[in-house]
Amino acid sequence: MDHFSPDHRSCALARWQLRHRGSSVPFGLTLVLLVAVHSRAQAYDFEVDARTEANGYQLRVLERDGVSLINRRRVTQYLGLRIFDLLPHQQGSGPQPQLDIDLRMRFLTDFGAYARPPFSRKELRTDRFELLFGALHGRNLLGDLLDFSLGRKLSFEMFDVFAFDGLWVRLRSRRLGLFVESYFGQRVDRMQLFSVAVYDGDGTADEEGEFAPSFGAAVGIDGEQGFGLRASYRGVISYRDGEPQRWAMQQEALFFSLLWRPGALGAELAFASRYDLLLGVLSDVSAELSQQFGPHRVALEYLASEPHFDGDSIFNVFASDPFREFRLTYAVGWRRFRFALRSGYQFVSVDGESPRDAVTARLSGQWRTSRQDAQAELYLLSGLEQESQFGADLSYRLELAWWCALDARLSLMQQHSADVDDLQRLGDLFSAALHVGGQLKLTQGVVLYLAIEDNISRLYHNAFRAIAVLDMRFAP
Repeated sequence: MDHFSPDHRSCALARWQLRHRGSSVPFGLTLVLLVAVHSRAQAYDFEVDARTEANGYQLRVLERDGVSLINRRRVTQYLGLRIFDLLPHQQGSGPQPQLDIDLRMRFLTDFGAYARPPFSRKELRTDRFELLFGALHGRNLLGDLLDFSLGRKLSFEMFDVFAFDGLWVRLRSRRLGLFVESYFGQRVDRMQLFSVAVYDGDGTADEEGEFAPSFGAAVGIDGEQGFGLRASYRGVISYRDGEPQRWAMQQEALFFSLLWRPGALGAELAFASRYDLLLGVLSDVSAELSQQFGPHRVALEYLASEPHFDGDSIFNVFASDPFREFRLTYAVGWRRFRFALRSGYQFVSVDGESPRDAVTARLSGQWRTSRQDAQAELYLLSGLEQESQFGADLSYRLELAWWCALDARLSLMQQHSADVDDLQRLGDLFSAALHVGGQLKLTQGVVLYLAIEDNISRLYHNAFRAIAVLDMRFAP
């Protein structure tokens, strides 16, 4: 990594700001703080990466007049920037204070039939710039006491991803192994400038000018000594002009997680849950107990999940279908081989009726060397709503040279349903899919990947898809 003098660094940063001015209010504030501290930094490093994805395929659409095919010609461009080592190195063996910037942007468009949707909605636009995340991060500050993030940040709790523009702060004591977190900001939704629709919940009617402040807190044990504990709270309030009740609670939930590794016993216990305070239900639970015996591993899992939506979502009116599953897994690895067998029992309550159960099984194997990787997998789902599925996946990857690699995958699936009257029940259906691709390293940090796919079934005589991905990474 090259180190720049303060003057050169300031000029490069100024040019970067001019090219990207106005891209994001939170990130603009982040850059202001960076300029405020740059005179104290002795040097910094940076890394730029870009990824271009292009694929073309057709979608089969059932209409009153029959079946039609819609062309998709999608292009997605990612751009990432990371600037780090903004603080000078300090003497001592403890954790070094760090200050860095990390952001990723995306532009996506469609040149096919989706280029002009039949009705205009901002969140349905196929050509838009998005800021996936972008923030100024500080770690190990004030004598290894403080961590913070300012900007657009992603929060992962249980099975959902939450995005907000704001400030996140964490205070910790490594000696005691304790931490306290808090954050406050604006929830990201698809109607905002440079926002991403994927972070929104289902069934929410977004409106112009909605203000949705979000806040939360967490306490716990960091888990560095084999035991971790975390309890957190999240709340989201929305404000809308022109409505009788302008303020409304959209989300309010409690999260709890635990991880315990009792030393030399080779065992591990993991537990996590989500309690919805708005509905008063335990919506998500995940528990796993595993034991390692040399190369052998046995695990018992329990999963439970119910759909959860914002307080104003129309889906809260309808009955949700909770999902439950017990799993037993055995895995063993020996030299170049790895083998795993997983069996499960799942049951789903549909429309408040008695649960419908099913038996699942999955058998997988892998053989891997320095240049080859071969995998095979068989799976079975039987009993759910008188349906059964049996399938197989075979994949192989070969590295011909340091600059060239080939891969292929074959997927086979046989589905059977006793009820063929419902449009969702397709009777007996066999499907075969083939994927063939190749990777070329054009130069240092530049990789091109090309692939073709096809799927053959009673629904599609063929479903051809072409994919091209260009990855570029620059870190002087």
